[in-house]
Amino acid sequence: MIQKKHIMVVLRLIIAGTFIFSAVSKLYVPGYFEILLMNQGLFSDRHAAAFTSRLLIGGELAMGLLYLQPFLLKNIVIPLSAVVLLAFSMYLVFLLARGSQENCGCFGALANMTPLQSLLKNGFLMVLVVIAYKNAAPDTGRYFFPFVIVMAAFAVTLLAAPVHAQGDVRFSQYTQFEGEGIVDLAQGTKLVAVFNVTCEHCQAVASELGIVSAHNPHFPKVYVLFYREDETPVDFFATHTDTHFPYHVIGPNEFFGLIGDSPPRIYVLQNGVVEQTLDENIFATLSARFGATP
Repeated sequence: MIQKKHIMVVLRLIIAGTFIFSAVSKLYVPGYFEILLMNQGLFSDRHAAAFTSRLLIGGELAMGLLYLQPFLLKNIVIPLSAVVLLAFSMYLVFLLARGSQENCGCFGALANMTPLQSLLKNGFLMVLVVIAYKNAAPDTGRYFFPFVIVMAAFAVTLLAAPVHAQGDVRFSQYTQFEGEGIVDLAQGTKLVAVFNVTCEHCQAVASELGIVSAHNPHFPKVYVLFYREDETPVDFFATHTDTHFPYHVIGPNEFFGLIGDSPPRIYVLQNGVVEQTLDENIFATLSARFGATP
């Protein structure tokens, strides 16, 4: 016969596992979660999004771990988890009201969930939390061990995903690229090409980049900021260069602020910091630096 204590163990494991997985999935690619918070309109500053994301991740990790220990469950841990689920659910309702069908970020980049799917998941968890509360034993009043767990959870979060300077402010605003979706230019080595769709020199450089990228798997990923003087579509550029780089269309002020005397210009980014700016001998310089051959 299934006993009450066995039910509690199963419920706590399910709830704990969900909170812990949610935290770990965000830690897997922390920049992705930061950008989601910005794209959802919660923050306009990447630093603020980074610090807030660490608070949310650390809180989720702590909540999950607290469910794996026996102290303060009835009076603090379970009621607090209900409040957290309710707050998250209210925000998901807000996203639904805005008509959002994109990944809400509940499980980071590891598992895409729409706001509706995540809301249903929260409803299921809320039912489990209520059952767990009704079946929880009276608290013992020991605070030290839960306190250590909370501190450890936030420490692990900051060690696993420290908040770094986000690099050049010129590129922090570019987080969505056609052909790839959310992109974090502040992580790793990336090339940002600034092209005019109808510029023949830009097309020539793009063709060379396309060839070397196709033959060198370790060549940095190329992202393009396109400017269009007229209604010429981006597909025109892709057809003439036989390339399909992820791209973002920019306006004239952005374009002329990013190029030199004339396009194209290539920026070499390392964790969001501009290491090199190339206006001439672009292909030769990149090939020499990254050991690429056509």
